[in-house]
Amino acid sequence: MCRRNSKKTEKILRGNETRKHPVYVISYGKNFDEAVASAGNIRRLSDSLSQSGLDIRYTGVGDFLISEKEQKIRLKRWRDYFTKEKIAEIQTNLIASGKSAGFKESAFLKFYTTLNAPSESIESVDYELLKSVFGKETVSVNKDLTTIVSVMSIPAESRTEIEKLLNFQPAARMLDNKYLSSQLAAIITDDFNFIALFTSLLVFVALLLTYGRIELALAAFLPMVVSWIWILGLMGLFNIQFNIVNIILSTFIFGLGDDYCIFTMDGLLQGYRNNKKQLPVIRMGIVLSGLTAFIGFGVMIIARHPALQSIALVSVIGISSVLVISQVLIPLIFNTFVTKPVSKGYAPVTMRAFIRTVPAYFMAGVFYLFLCFAGFILLIVNISGKRNGQRLFNLMLAKTARMLLFFLRPVRRVYADPVNQGLPAGIAVVAGEHSLTGMLAVLSLGPGVLLYTGRSRQRLPLPGFLTRRAGHNSATYLSDSDLEIIQQKISTGYTVAIMNAYPEMDKGNFLSANQGLVDLVCKNNIEIIPVLLHSSPGNPAGFAATENILTVKVLESLHSPETTDYSVKGSLTGTIYQLFNDELDRLGKELPAPGICRRRLISSYIFKGPGIERAMRTVLKTENNFEAINALVPVKGNVVVTGSGFGFLPFMLACYSPQRVVTGYEADAEKHEIAVNSCNQPANLYFRHGTTENDSLVPAGCLILCNLLNAGNQHERFPLIADYVSSVEPEGTLIVFNSLSGDTGQNLLARLLSPFMHLFPSRGRKLSDQLKLPAAELTGILEKINFIPDPGNHEPGKSGRILVYKRKPA
Repeated sequence: MCRRNSKKTEKILRGNETRKHPVYVISYGKNFDEAVASAGNIRRLSDSLSQSGLDIRYTGVGDFLISEKEQKIRLKRWRDYFTKEKIAEIQTNLIASGKSAGFKESAFLKFYTTLNAPSESIESVDYELLKSVFGKETVSVNKDLTTIVSVMSIPAESRTEIEKLLNFQPAARMLDNKYLSSQLAAIITDDFNFIALFTSLLVFVALLLTYGRIELALAAFLPMVVSWIWILGLMGLFNIQFNIVNIILSTFIFGLGDDYCIFTMDGLLQGYRNNKKQLPVIRMGIVLSGLTAFIGFGVMIIARHPALQSIALVSVIGISSVLVISQVLIPLIFNTFVTKPVSKGYAPVTMRAFIRTVPAYFMAGVFYLFLCFAGFILLIVNISGKRNGQRLFNLMLAKTARMLLFFLRPVRRVYADPVNQGLPAGIAVVAGEHSLTGMLAVLSLGPGVLLYTGRSRQRLPLPGFLTRRAGHNSATYLSDSDLEIIQQKISTGYTVAIMNAYPEMDKGNFLSANQGLVDLVCKNNIEIIPVLLHSSPGNPAGFAATENILTVKVLESLHSPETTDYSVKGSLTGTIYQLFNDELDRLGKELPAPGICRRRLISSYIFKGPGIERAMRTVLKTENNFEAINALVPVKGNVVVTGSGFGFLPFMLACYSPQRVVTGYEADAEKHEIAVNSCNQPANLYFRHGTTENDSLVPAGCLILCNLLNAGNQHERFPLIADYVSSVEPEGTLIVFNSLSGDTGQNLLARLLSPFMHLFPSRGRKLSDQLKLPAAELTGILEKINFIPDPGNHEPGKSGRILVYKRKPA
């Protein structure tokens, strides 16, 4: 029983001891007196808290070392109390009381002497002795700062309140294990934030230099930022704090996320560049890497030590975040801005187009809300009458379309009658581009335009009830009631625009599928206004802004007798179709081909890699968009280009003239794959992989030997000419061309120094001399196989890099 009681008592004592929380209080000042004064304040605060009922123990030099100011205050208090009269009274009372108790009068003589002794401050020698004895371990004196350490044992549950009181004390700070840990973690966190920011900047710069496009660098970098935000959010959600150990581990997780993002982006680019589907293999490797790291660090969650558990939790959250984000967000961004637009025939979305698109869609959202509100007031509430409300709403819709087109793409409007611009009442047969911008362009022609679109095509981006109330409709087939509405609208001055009238002739059109509309036109002598939407050759805009010009050409209206004779209604669709074809040919000749083809080529090869894009831009600049070669190549016929490389020259030649059939040959398999998989190729362009050793060339009206003489010595390369030129048709053209092509393998230093190469003209002349063709030797070889120099075609500039020959008639 005694042993049990002793253990119980020991447990209670230990519990009381653990409930005490020792803290260090640092008192400081410019000199020792200020520091001692601050320590005295702490002592008085401790006494005050003890008197209030808190169990506080104070240990410090404040009991033994007193500042000069405090000494004077205490001496004054002593003198004010022990006056001469007070001392005499004490002495008289003490002698009288001593006699009654049996003490002599001289028993307290030393006490009387002490009371009568003069009161003075502690001498400096004695004060220094006290400092050396009591403050040896707790006092630190420097030139500009003196500190004194005191210890207070406080209740653990009152730590927060006492800390607040101590913080209000001047020149005093409380320190304990918790405070030191939090301060150390804060310092490390601040350093870590700086290091993370600086490292992120370096990573972004490295990505920008590696990919060569800010779009790809952002697509690879943004998931890293999102994953880090996700990590911080999950740590806050589960109340996991950063400490000295796991904050260092976070750098490892950040680096792991960088690797995952870069590997995923490389897989996506490889698939886009040459259609090699390596992303599944890369994903499997990333998942296995993340899984092994997840298991290796996550197993520490069963450890007893809190630090190991913290490492495990941060590792599990971090690795899971970077793994999921890298495999979800990067493919989503890449597919949204590159893969998906290209698969639909659009250009990849660049940063410039995205910046132009954002304000356009912001304005579209504002206008959408405004039109919904205005449509509800004008069409549903009908405060101004049905006819006036509909007119006003369509006017606002036309103005909105014009403002949105200002942001989205340039529009050129051409009218058959420049004096009377706009659309007269009737049926506007719209052919050409059926996109959102095309619909906006038709709406912008005037407030009296009503759209009729097919259900499978672009529809007006407004709620259905507002669209119908405004007079617009989407239907594949028109009913009798629809025809009556159309006739009524035309009679009141509206123009009904049939948006899907002529998408593709071989697939049918809206007019041929709705003979009732043709009957209505012929019966009522309704005017037909052909409207052609024509965008410059190249990618349509898609959902992003573009610089491609959209031409809206309002042709001359078709009047009677063309449409009044009932017998011609069967051939009405064919007549309008032929009219559109003629106008398309005429517009194609009016547009500036070099700039359009250049933009089309650039949009097809961006995101293929920095080396390829740099080579493309370099060769376009040095060869002036291949205008010299294009002037020498026939406008019609088969054109064969050997050594086509990445396909820049065949692409431009096919784009310059749709009547050419251009075939590019390339022996390098990698270059051939990149050329074949370039997006938005002209329909008259083909690429083949091989040489004359294993694949004969197709018959050509014009053969271009591109860079044939750049490799090997003359004895090796000249005999190949006979094999190549055998495919040239009689009276065909042979062009031998040495291109100033860009170097895809050029290092970073060479790229940085390239703008200053004009300062070394001798090097430029040496390069130009190296690219000059041996005209005399080539002419001698080609004359033996019935080729003669063509005196009618001469290279502009006479650089000696282009030689033109004609094959003799058979």
